[in-house]
Amino acid sequence: MALLELPPEVREISRAEIEASRGSGSGVLLGSMKAAGRVARSKEFRQMLMQIPLTEAAMKKAWNWISSLPPEKRERLRARLGVRRAAPKSADAKFIPDAVTQATQSTTVFFSIEKARKMLSYEPRVRFTDGMKLVEQWLRYAAYL
Repeated sequence: MALLELPPEVREISRAEIEASRGSGSGVLLGSMKAAGRVARSKEFRQMLMQIPLTEAAMKKAWNWISSLPPEKRERLRARLGVRRAAPKSADAKFIPDAVTQATQSTTVFFSIEKARKMLSYEPRVRFTDGMKLVEQWLRYAAYL
């Protein structure tokens, strides 16, 4: 059953193209440093830091100082900190998934409810296909389709 009238355009990308875009593996130390930098620049990390009053005050002061800099100095600071602006994507640009997304989307997983049926006497109230029909009805009602 299809929820959409027109199938979405799905662009194919090979495993070789994904691996080539990531380059060679960086060792444990370099990989750890890169990951630490991503964590330090992440929105979630900043939100956690903002829960500490002293850190919140320092971050607000730093933000005000950075905002007062001329644009060219801000860009140099961004480059030095490793913060890249998202480049506008062209229509023919390929999406390169991260390692977790690639693993999730390139495997097939089936889940059985037999254990729940056996141990808990579980029986679903709605069959999967009926549930998907209800989801489609709701999406249409909510004007998402």
